[in-house]
Amino acid sequence: MKYEFTQFLNFELIFTETETEGSDTSDSEPTKDKLVARINRKEKLQKELKESLLKKITKQAIRREQTRKKEEDVLFSQYTNYEENLRCDTFKNEDYQPFFDSSIWEDYEELVYAVERDKTKEAIKVFETEMMTPAEAIRPTGDNIMHVCAEYGRVELISYFNKIGGELHSRNYADEFPLHLAAREGQVDVMTYIFENSPMSIDSATVDGWTPFHYAVNNGYLGAVEYLVAKGANINAVDKFKRSALHWAVRYDFKDIVLYLLGLSINLELKDREGRTALDIAKSLENIDMMSLIKDNIKIKLKDKKK
Repeated sequence: MKYEFTQFLNFELIFTETETEGSDTSDSEPTKDKLVARINRKEKLQKELKESLLKKITKQAIRREQTRKKEEDVLFSQYTNYEENLRCDTFKNEDYQPFFDSSIWEDYEELVYAVERDKTKEAIKVFETEMMTPAEAIRPTGDNIMHVCAEYGRVELISYFNKIGGELHSRNYADEFPLHLAAREGQVDVMTYIFENSPMSIDSATVDGWTPFHYAVNNGYLGAVEYLVAKGANINAVDKFKRSALHWAVRYDFKDIVLYLLGLSINLELKDREGRTALDIAKSLENIDMMSLIKDNIKIKLKDKKK
């Protein structure tokens, strides 16, 4: 007789007996000694397999933890010096670089590549084969698989991982939820899924006070901006520099978004820490078109007040 077995993630083994060539099946029932020997062989094989799998998992965990610790220490320092950050002018692109860090730890490159290419079955296979968990940080920013699925707009995958324990409320090191990354990339379908499947606050803020609305505006996704407004987003929310979404839209010259925001009850008098309104920023950038848009809107509102 020979023994075949099937391996499962929970280390359970199912043994099946098959006849080998030349085996004698005409013998009577096996003796007690043979049965004991057979059971011992099964238990030994099961024990060896468990030990082998546990060693593999342990090595993977140690390697991931060592890599994570080195890169986390470097990145985390960028978020902890809060007072110094308050003195920075974040109108420079590089100031928010950590929030857009798309680098991936080596152990997770295959997984993220599959998500990026929208290869659902392949991504799930890699995830299960490598015995990963939804909470594992797979980027130096602390993003887990839920963040990555949100970023690339993979509703089917984020739903799958959510069902096996992935948290829609999971945060990375900047306190970003998957919702923030979906807004950042204009992924309306993912935002819809998140709101339908969790009691998520639409104005959840990161360590720097950015809401999903800030992200959608700052990256020029008008469709996402309109969606968040329809869901009740606070359009006058300000970040740690007291800058509203309008400040950022003017800074990055998103005329279509500025026009849309001006048509809402946006507060044009909000000033940042440097005492600048959105109009002041347009002036400092010598953006004549933007200055005209804002001034015309101010005139209209003044006329409406007089009526």
